Amino acid sequence: MATRSGSVLDRFVETVTSHRWSTYGLAATRMTLAVTILLQLVVGFADRQYIWGVGHRWAEPFHERQAVVTWLPWLPAAPAWVTDLAVLASVLAGLALLVGWHTRTACIATFVLWAVMIDASPILRSGAEDVVRLVLFYLCFSDSGAAASLDARRRRARSRPAGSTEWLTILLNNLAVVLIAHQIVMIYVGSALWKFDGPTWLDGTAVYSPLQVNQYSPWLDELGWLYTWSPFVHAATWSAMAIQLAFPLLLLDRRTRILGFVLVTGTHLGIGLLMGLMYFSLAMIAADAVLISDASWRRAADAVRRWGRRLRSTPEDTGAGRTGP
Repeated sequence: MATRSGSVLDRFVETVTSHRWSTYGLAATRMTLAVTILLQLVVGFADRQYIWGVGHRWAEPFHERQAVVTWLPWLPAAPAWVTDLAVLASVLAGLALLVGWHTRTACIATFVLWAVMIDASPILRSGAEDVVRLVLFYLCFSDSGAAASLDARRRRARSRPAGSTEWLTILLNNLAVVLIAHQIVMIYVGSALWKFDGPTWLDGTAVYSPLQVNQYSPWLDELGWLYTWSPFVHAATWSAMAIQLAFPLLLLDRRTRILGFVLVTGTHLGIGLLMGLMYFSLAMIAADAVLISDASWRRAADAVRRWGRRLRSTPEDTGAGRTGP
């Protein structure tokens, strides 16, 4: 019995310390989060003083009404040049994270700076910032620069042998993957169970009301007819509940895992495009990426390369070697 327990423990230790999990998934998560942060900084750059800086006092009544708690309130009270410096530093850190240059340092810097920026302007909160900060925190312990990064290119050029602490780096990376996956599953399951407690979700009309509000319906004038069409409203409401509840079960098998990723990605793209919550959708898609195995990412990359070669091939190329008409 003791021998069997020891063997199971040895296999477990080998599994979590022998190789990195979700190398490509973490790279996709890193780059998507970086794009999400950079988009918000670029879009808000012209109004940076009103969003994060000295002109931010216009939002104080909103904060008092919503009982918003800020832990780092010093940025709006600082001189304008401090806000400019904070925004610039956030952009540089986000760019370094995007290209994977000194990835772990860039991830820590982005996490800290983005926490400061969001805390300085709670009015920008839409749910995306919590996901971004949680996943960024976990990424600080991962090796998200092991693929699709400048760090990975530098490692290949140096080709150094693994050090004595490599097992710890691998363990922390895999632990980060587990924690991100756990967070995502809890979000989906909790959201689905909460929906079952709402009568409008059960009768299939929950998405109707938000789609009639300009804040959550940027295409109301163009797609108002669709938002009032009963089959669309019922399908959108019930499919959201079904996908979120079934998602953890779809993760149990590789084939259904891909299906689950496609379904939740489609759901988030629909939320982002139809409800104007693109930052939230990008953050969730970024976190979902770690759930796809490296083998699946490689197969997808091979399929894209084959498709690209077919597009580049000319009719003369495809007909080369043929004889006759």
